Amino acid sequence: MKLKSVCLSMGMLVSSAQACGYVPVDLLNWTRYYADAYQVNRQLLLSVLWTENQFCNRTSSKGALGIAQIMPGTAKDLRVNPLDPVQAIHGAAKYLHQLHGRLGSWELAVAGYNAGPGAVQRAGGMPDNGETPQYVEKVKAYYRYFAAAPAYR
Repeated sequence: MKLKSVCLSMGMLVSSAQACGYVPVDLLNWTRYYADAYQVNRQLLLSVLWTENQFCNRTSSKGALGIAQIMPGTAKDLRVNPLDPVQAIHGAAKYLHQLHGRLGSWELAVAGYNAGPGAVQRAGGMPDNGETPQYVEKVKAYYRYFAAAPAYR
């Protein structure tokens, strides 16, 4: 069993110096702070961040940046540096809040985070593109895990 799997299953928290496949304590605290500031469920924000990149500060093949995998144009609109983990968490919380207001539900907000709000609106709901429904189900699965683990509340 990989160390990251053991740490995640045991609810272990580590510092951001060891981030990538772990939930760093300092970033967990920022996740709580920005979730509360933008009225986003803490475990939902954490689940999106984990699903996106497992707290790894990388660039995707599609150009999404940082731990929250924010596209450059979206980062500019949100006025955050997506490669700075704290700003990325801020941007993710703010974006989820905006998407919820625009799309009307948290499930569609998560779908919009993955596919973009335009794709959700064009589909009249969940895009039937294969990737987005699977992404939303992954977020839900991680949400159940994080909601049940006392260390992540």
